[in-house]
Formats: sequence, structure tokens, C-alpha cells
Amino acid sequence: MAGTIVRPTPTRIPISALLPPASNQQEIQDHDPATYAAGPSRYFPTTSYVIGPTPRTSAIHLSLEYLSRADRRLHDAPPFTNIPRRQIDDLEDDGEEGRSLSDGRGKVRAAERGTITNRHRIPISSEGLRAGERVLIISGSRGDTIDKLVEEDEDWLRSYGGHFEALQRLRRIDMRYCPTPAHLKLLLALLSESTERIPPSRPTSQAHPQLVPLPSVVILHDLAGSFMIDEEGDENEPPQDHARRPPKGHDGPCDGYDAVGAESEAFSEGADQTGQSEQDSKGEGTASPTSRRKFREGICLSDYMDVLSAAKAAVDHLSSLHPSDPPLQVLILEPNLSSSSSLPILPPLVSENEDPKMSRTNRERRIKIVEAADWIFGRFAVGVIEPSSNVREDEPLDDVSRYTFLLGDGEEVEPYGMIRRPCGRASTAKKAFEDGFVEGEDRGGWQWVWA
Repeated sequence: MAGTIVRPTPTRIPISALLPPASNQQEIQDHDPATYAAGPSRYFPTTSYVIGPTPRTSAIHLSLEYLSRADRRLHDAPPFTNIPRRQIDDLEDDGEEGRSLSDGRGKVRAAERGTITNRHRIPISSEGLRAGERVLIISGSRGDTIDKLVEEDEDWLRSYGGHFEALQRLRRIDMRYCPTPAHLKLLLALLSESTERIPPSRPTSQAHPQLVPLPSVVILHDLAGSFMIDEEGDENEPPQDHARRPPKGHDGPCDGYDAVGAESEAFSEGADQTGQSEQDSKGEGTASPTSRRKFREGICLSDYMDVLSAAKAAVDHLSSLHPSDPPLQVLILEPNLSSSSSLPILPPLVSENEDPKMSRTNRERRIKIVEAADWIFGRFAVGVIEPSSNVREDEPLDDVSRYTFLLGDGEEVEPYGMIRRPCGRASTAKKAFEDGFVEGEDRGGWQWVWA
């Protein structure tokens, strides 16, 4: 069709970026390559929804991998071509020559919109690539997010997070924290591109809805968590995930210790013939291997779908601001849900005589959340992570926790194995003192690898 603008293809994000890359490479070197792999070679769709347990650092790894690929793609592109409309911000060379290309609004001056001279040496592709791309991560409350990262104490982040290259890319990741669904919907409604470049000496607030510049990728982490509360366990029952721990001071993978074996068993023992566990039939999302959470009383499916729709609409709006640029990519990670998590259509009755025209069966009907995601994003864009029953004969059942990841639907869908196991906690990390532990014992961090 004449006059139709064909948008450039965005830099694809590989599925393997869900887990830290350095750990994967180390596993291949230290273990049997037939057991540990570098991860799937497939890529996420432009819009993706992943339900099931993932590392608490997944959003960071996805962001770093995207920025790394975008930088390499830009570096390999033919230099000194036309500058795209989109602003050029946060150049790797942040010198006077780089800043001279932008005016106070971050837009390239009209006199310099042609071809860049060799003096600047900023490679820009006519396919829509640009320097200094950014990623936006939207998560829960700031305190909870930081506490979970500290508790995870991931070995890769501990070993490589302070490297110069990683730090430079971490600076290009914007974070917004939303402690409640109301905060989240308000932020999504107000997200926009700033018309003014904010000086580095006056950074934007963590809750600021204006972005400088627009991100290329938006990652929403644990949206369902804002509707949940921590489940109170029975004080007469021992903690299920405290059975075995790595010894204090052990740095690295610890064979024979696992904190999530009991949790994994709950998925298989509590499931009925429909595949929905008794726990999830009550509206509890318990996919996270390290915590047990449930939806607050009175939360309905429409409450959660409103947030998903608002997120999709916000990204579509931001993507439409620059139709000649690649479309924004969005990834939604729901680590506290499982494939059988469900929510009711209607809130519970206050009294039995409240709605006599509707049968009890229809009134209490529940819909699986993964089916709601299918309707909004399409089945091809929905990934599911579930506990796996595929265990090696020479591997004790309580040594590791295994999961299977499936993305999309159809005969060509290939399952990918994931392994989560403990490793020693860093000496600088916050100690975890819990009931049932000897005072001073180190709980240990966590390591995820592809299988």
C-alpha cells in the first residue's frame, strides 16, 4: 500500500537471557555438556508474557542482553549514514562532540540532520538503529525489590555486576516502582516522552512518568504481586524449604542441598484431574520457589486484566510516538503465578441471598490467568514455566529443582529445561537468620542454569 511506513525490525531478545549468561558458560565448562546448555536459540516475540518461577534478576539480565546486542548491532552497521528522527542520547562517547549533536530537547538540530562527518564518528544505521538505547523496568515497591535481590544473592551479579561494561549498561536501565495496583495504573496512564532534557545533576524521580529518552524495551516484573499478600503458614508445621542448606562459607554450587524440593512436590501432589491445584483453585499464586503468596480477598480476574490491558495500551502509545523507529518491545514476567493460577469472575457473596438469580456454579466460576493472557497477547506470545519431572537417574531428587519452559503453542514448540540450585552467599551480602537455623548460619544464594 502506497504511503505505508514499514517499521524497522527491533533487536531481538533471546529466550536464553532469562538466566545469567556467565553461569551458563561456566556450567558447560565444569559439567557434562549433555546436561547443561547455553540456553535456547529462539527469540521472544515483540510482546511476551511469561508465567512461572524465574530468577529475581531476570529483568536485569534481559535488559543487559538487549543493550549488549543493540550496541553490537549498531557497531556493525555502516557508519556515517542518515540520522533517524529519534533522539541520540547517552552516547558511549559522552564528550563534547557527542553532546554537540543534540540541542536542549535532545533532538538533533536541523542543520545536522544530514550526514554525520567523520569528526563525530557516531555510527548510526539507516535501519533505525541509534546509540544509547535504554530499557524501562517496572516493578513492585522499591524496598521489596531490593530485599529480594539481596536475598537471591545471585552468583553472576555478585561476580560480574561490578564490571565496567555491565555498570555502563546498568546506567541505561530506568526503574519505576509501583507498590500498589493504583500506583501502577496511574504510572501506565501517564507514561510519556519528556520534551526537555533533564540535566544529570537533577535526575528524575523514581516515580516520574516522563522518560528521557523513550526506552526500546519495557519489562514489567511481577504485576500480580501487587494484588497479593504473604501467606501465613501453620506454626505447627516445619518450613518446607528449610530442609537442606549449603554449609556456611561455601562459595559455589553446593551438591546435596536444596531449598525448594518440597515446594516442587506440592505442584504434583496437589493437582486435580483438571491440572488445577487445590491451592490455586482458591486464587493463590505460588509459582515462586522461595515464597508463598496468595491473592487478596475480593480480587477478581477483571482487576488483573485491567492492569495487563493498561500495560499493553501504554506501550502501544509510546511506540506510536515515533512510527519510523522500531516498535517498542514489552516483556511481562509473573514469577508468583503458575499455569494453574486462577481468579474468579465475580467477588464472593456477602450473603447467600445476595444474588438469587445466578446459580452458585456460575457465581463461583474461575478463569485461569494464563487463558486471560492468551486472549490479550495471543497464545504464541505466552510462555509457561512449570516444575519438571525429568530427573537424571544419578541425581538425588533433592539436589536441584528442575523446571520446563514452553513458549507459544503448536507442534514446533520445544521445551527448555531450567535448573535452580543453591550456591554460597557472598561475604558482603545480608545474612538471613530464620526460624529453625543455628544463629550465624549462612543460608546461601541461588544459581540458575539452562539444562
